[in-house]
Amino acid sequence: MAFSLFLIGPRVSALAETAPDLVEELSNRGVAAQIISTTPVDEEMVKTVEADALPAHLTGLAKKDLSAVVFFTEPARAAREAIIDQAPDPVVVDWCKLDDPGFERSEGAHCDLADEEQVLEGFAEIFAVLEGLGYVPFADRGSLTPEQDAELVEKLKELGYV
Repeated sequence: MAFSLFLIGPRVSALAETAPDLVEELSNRGVAAQIISTTPVDEEMVKTVEADALPAHLTGLAKKDLSAVVFFTEPARAAREAIIDQAPDPVVVDWCKLDDPGFERSEGAHCDLADEEQVLEGFAEIFAVLEGLGYVPFADRGSLTPEQDAELVEKLKELGYV
């Protein structure tokens, strides 16, 4: 099932350099995805799409069973929600500081990450959400120690997914 993952915040376009790792992990889990930004970024794997054209583009991807990872920097919550509401199976992640001037935090975000968090830690939390929602299969947890396994299950419970 295709989904639209929105990474929202004033500096999420800087995360585009990690796009190959994100796409690779999604692919490893059997999910084909396209990386999209609403602002131009200097990264080969990222397609730039104007915000007003985004809903139609995401719908087209979903019809091809392609998921989308969208770096979305629009500061106004109402403008974002108007677009997100039209997206197929949206998953919303706020990735910003609590005090970013002019940026309105999303209501009902699936995940809320502080900008200071390491990108890989943030991606681990995002994948936990995607796993919990059933969009990606759970990673092989056989390689985790019992302590790591318990910590992962506890985090999923805190997020309300288990």
